[in-house]
Amino acid sequence: MHIRRFEAATTAEAVRQIREELGDDALVLSVQKTRRKHGPFGLLSKPGVEVTASIDREVREGRPALASERTEPTALPGAEALAGAAIALPLEGELKSLRAELRALRALREEDGNEIREELEALRRVLLRRGSESAPTASGRPADLLTRAGFAARHVERIAARARELAREAEGPIEGQIERGLARELEGHIRIPRSDEEKPISLFVGAPGVGKTTTLAKIAAQTDGHDDRISLLTTDTFRIGAEDQLRTYAELLQVPFATAASADALAQRVEAAGQRRILIDSAGRGRHDLEAMGDLVELRERLGERAAVHLVLSADTKEADLRDQVRRYSALRPDDTIVTKVDESDDFASVANVLLDDATPPLLWLGTGQRVPEDLVLPEADELASRLLEVAA
Repeated sequence: MHIRRFEAATTAEAVRQIREELGDDALVLSVQKTRRKHGPFGLLSKPGVEVTASIDREVREGRPALASERTEPTALPGAEALAGAAIALPLEGELKSLRAELRALRALREEDGNEIREELEALRRVLLRRGSESAPTASGRPADLLTRAGFAARHVERIAARARELAREAEGPIEGQIERGLARELEGHIRIPRSDEEKPISLFVGAPGVGKTTTLAKIAAQTDGHDDRISLLTTDTFRIGAEDQLRTYAELLQVPFATAASADALAQRVEAAGQRRILIDSAGRGRHDLEAMGDLVELRERLGERAAVHLVLSADTKEADLRDQVRRYSALRPDDTIVTKVDESDDFASVANVLLDDATPPLLWLGTGQRVPEDLVLPEADELASRLLEVAA
């Protein structure tokens, strides 16, 4: 038997190809919808149809098949019948996925060109001032100290202005107020968790390898001592071992564990959990994986306002990549930010630059190691300011 697959834009076109290639005695084996890849990341893909057909080799070669070799005769369906069968295929899931991908694409479309230009212009002004003024004293001027510490020019000006304001209030030298000014700025970008504001569902999102699963386990372990009505759930069915890792944590904490491979399955799991607080781990996917981001957007919409979204960032990531992650995940409307691997970073100023951006959700937790639950601490503005300025001392 000779089997061929035919791809075309419409079912009628596929039928025409089958008749031209195999003749009217061909048998149709299957019909399914496809998307023909076109454009970057397949975003311009067009719908099509794939039809699998076959014909006896003897018929194809002009020799009638023996009675014992003949298959049950099946007439080639007409274009109308095949079109009806193809249209009847379920399209709802495909349409949902496409809408989600488009929403994610819109979120990625905004580039940060204005911010870069503003930063360069502010840096130019700082350098001009430094060139026109005398050399700094041993204690250092605010802008010099903050620049040496690694702060971006746009933040240097704001922190220095805060320090000058504090110096006027204290009627003392500005050099003594730089650390306090930085701490005041950081305070406005830190969120202290409060039990009376806690939402029943927590969704952890972020790039691959930032430590979402370990962070979730730390929070679960800390919460477990005060609330035995907690459940762990993962949507990460892609990464090898991810499900087993969270299941192990759940067994150690003696709390329920479940998986959900789709938005519908997640909704069912959430409803089944009842009044339990649910911590949800999500899959980390690459920056160009728009389909995965679309899936996350759909999950976010299904959970609604019942869920708090925690954006997890790693301190050992380059500043430009951190800012890109904040921009990409903004489509999920994160409530706050959790910074992990603080113990592995020698350049926390890069993280501070991103945290001080207005576009970045407030800082909620700092991950300082792999121990569960010990290595998860609340951020303290004074301590962070002291650490950040140590490198410039």
